[in-house]
Amino acid sequence: MRYGFVIDHRKCIGCHACTVACKEENQVPLGTFRTWVKYVEKGTWPHT
Repeated sequence: MRYGFVIDHRKCIGCHACTVACKEENQVPLGTFRTWVKYVEKGTWPHT
């Protein structure tokens, strides 16, 4: 099973609190690194 969520990049400061919250909510053990943040931009230049 895979989980994901969308973050408004205009409000993101790169602190990775979303990663920490996801690990806490899903009780991921310390030292396990199965979460990551994937940055995806969509749109046409210059409004990407």
